[in-house]
Amino acid sequence: MSNRRTILLSGGLIAAAGVAAYWNSFSAPFIFDDIPSILDNPSIRQLWPLSGPLNPPREFGYTVSGRPVLNLSLAVNYALSGVQPWSYHVVNLLIHIAAGLLLFGLSRRVLPRVAGGRGFASAPVEPKHPDRVVPPYHLKVFATPAACAIALLWVLHPLQTQAVTYVVQRAESLMGFFYLLTVYAFVRMAGAGGGWKWGAISVFACLLGVGTKEVAVTAPIFVLMADRVFYCDSVLAALRRRPFYYLALGATWVPLAWLVLGTGGDRGGTYRWSGEAFLQYWLTQPEALTRYLGLTVWPHPLIFEYGIVGDPRRAVLIGCSLMIALLLGLTAWLWWRRRPESLGLGAFFLLLAPTTVMPGAQIIVEHRMYLPLAALIGVLVAATTAWVGRRGLALCFAVAIAAGLATADRNRDYQDPFRLWSDNVQKRPTSAKAHNNLAHAYYHRGEFDAAIRHYGQAVRLEPEVAQVHFNLGLALQDAGRPAEAIQSYAEAVRLLPNFAQARALLGVLLAKEGQVIEASAHLQAALALRSNLPEVHLGFGLILLQRERFAEAATAFSRAAELAPALLEARLQLGVTFTRQGRLTDAVTILRQVVAEAPATAEAHANLAIALAESREFEAAVTSYREAIRLRPDYANAYYNLGNALLELRRWREAREAFESALKLQPDFAAAQEMLSRMRAAKLPD
Repeated sequence: MSNRRTILLSGGLIAAAGVAAYWNSFSAPFIFDDIPSILDNPSIRQLWPLSGPLNPPREFGYTVSGRPVLNLSLAVNYALSGVQPWSYHVVNLLIHIAAGLLLFGLSRRVLPRVAGGRGFASAPVEPKHPDRVVPPYHLKVFATPAACAIALLWVLHPLQTQAVTYVVQRAESLMGFFYLLTVYAFVRMAGAGGGWKWGAISVFACLLGVGTKEVAVTAPIFVLMADRVFYCDSVLAALRRRPFYYLALGATWVPLAWLVLGTGGDRGGTYRWSGEAFLQYWLTQPEALTRYLGLTVWPHPLIFEYGIVGDPRRAVLIGCSLMIALLLGLTAWLWWRRRPESLGLGAFFLLLAPTTVMPGAQIIVEHRMYLPLAALIGVLVAATTAWVGRRGLALCFAVAIAAGLATADRNRDYQDPFRLWSDNVQKRPTSAKAHNNLAHAYYHRGEFDAAIRHYGQAVRLEPEVAQVHFNLGLALQDAGRPAEAIQSYAEAVRLLPNFAQARALLGVLLAKEGQVIEASAHLQAALALRSNLPEVHLGFGLILLQRERFAEAATAFSRAAELAPALLEARLQLGVTFTRQGRLTDAVTILRQVVAEAPATAEAHANLAIALAESREFEAAVTSYREAIRLRPDYANAYYNLGNALLELRRWREAREAFESALKLQPDFAAAQEMLSRMRAAKLPD
């Protein structure tokens, strides 16, 4: 078979295998950081002018912060499918396959140089006897199949799922693509027949890489390392040989510095700069690096979110530190000897250096291994091929098949957030974020008790995180526990005074409790922070409604509904306001819409019933009251109002039962007691 045909078949195999392994990822929903960076990201709504998507939000919580190329790519997806995830997954897979093909091309060009150098064995390159092939010669003869095995294993490895299936971690895969293109173009430039065009491609790819993710800062260093190992006798010789190329490559650090400084120097709070933060973080990284190495060889268990707590056992820290120190020492020795293996091992440490040194919000993250995995797989496959030849390659391809099956299985977890976070909590119960997101899944299922339980566990694990207290408040509020929700919102505000939404919802609940002064203070503060927050207008509307300033209340509720059409509470309160204004037709119309959109909301049915009763439509009102009671059996006010509607229909026995039910639920319900007394005095029949 011709070499060209082998190359084409290898590329086709890599692409087809990638599609097969990730086919079931296309139906996966957006999760975790996808929400702020895609669903809540206004900068990707318009693809043109480019000044929009090239200026992503800079606040904490946005993966796109300081990464304009990443943000632009998401804007392209938004133009294709809006907020439908399928196109985002398709593009992620295309990027991953393209990166795999680049890795294949790079490996195919580098492996013969490894065979001709001092890597993996010191025996002569050419065999003296055809039946006794020395190790380096295997790499020369089987360079294309070995390169295919490297790329195939890398594309199919289950550790890659987080960087491919988790949409917003396109930051990692797209940066990886540009990084590999930078190195591939350099190798083409440095090889026979290479020219300045390949050098220009390399520099431009590096520039796009730093605009995608900060780890690309290491690309010029890695290229220099590769130049020293394969083409020049020393680093100094490489710099002297290609001064303008390295000057241009190093110049890409300037826009990177500008992007980082544009987010406050800490990517909106992602990095922490205190001495204590550095020390605490560094103590977790030996375990992290050791785990990365272990997952390379045996990718189980895969964990989406590890949390911020490392293994507390000192023996683990010491053991992991010794292992990493030994591997670093081996890498340094191989580098000193100019062995090609040093490039693969050195790339592992170099690529992880930015996230290992800088104290981030996560101690272990699997998507950080996207490119380092290529370096380790390259060393392992090259060593196996060099020493075992065809049998070693066959083993590598067999492992790739198993890896692809494991990847497809892992992708099933991403199709259901509940399954993903349940698995995470089971494997890593110390992760507050895992508990928080499992609670979020329960919350959206309407299982508020389970949501409160896991939000509570997240609060216990990370009591200083305002967002977790806020989320707990949401669940408590929807579970009908407003007093506890107020406490959670208040704690969120204490921890983060500029948390506008927490202040707004705290103001809403305080207004409902009649604490108008306190509510107004929080709402004013929230308004100063974010004038377009719908909950602020909802809160002011509640205060105005209590003061019977109906026209102003209606304006406030209308504004809240305009800002957030999905905020049914705003339209519900608008319907209540119309009822109290006597605009009964408008009230019934809007409350029917709310009931249609939220048929499981007891308050919507009860307020529709009030509007219907005021309109003298008592039969319809009774039906709505009964539905409200079915949804919320402890709804004393609904029983009382039902009794009044039944009185209008002269259904005395049912009315008496309704008032008695109200009193049973609320013994001090004076109005219900009075109605029963009147019925007895009037001696109404059953």
